[in-house]
Amino acid sequence: MLYVYVKSYNLKLLDSFCQEFLNLNIPVFNFFNLRGPVFLPRKSKTFTTIRSPHVNSLSREHFTFYVYRRVFIFKPNYNFVSLDNRVNMVFHRINYILDQEETCIKDFFSFKKFLIENLPVGISLKFKIK
Repeated sequence: MLYVYVKSYNLKLLDSFCQEFLNLNIPVFNFFNLRGPVFLPRKSKTFTTIRSPHVNSLSREHFTFYVYRRVFIFKPNYNFVSLDNRVNMVFHRINYILDQEETCIKDFFSFKKFLIENLPVGISLKFKIK
């Protein structure tokens, strides 16, 4: 399975990118079943600073940054032969699956390159294969 993690500080930018991602017509989608965007919990980072540089150190200011995250899950879409026909077609099916995996891997790398080239500013991508 392939996981594509997307994160951003801007929620509107992230949602628009996810919508554009779903509207893409790329041959990679023929080899995978797409699930997502799956909403992941947002992470918050809080920073505290003293307002005055001289006195009144009890007067402080808090700033919070939120990191919004989504994940797309690609599951391989294999058309396996039924159990009755496996005995007769084992070698043909193995060759077919290997050819299908090769084209899938080539399409995946071109898909990854396309995504990285057209990535808007403010969004980061992370690819993970399990």
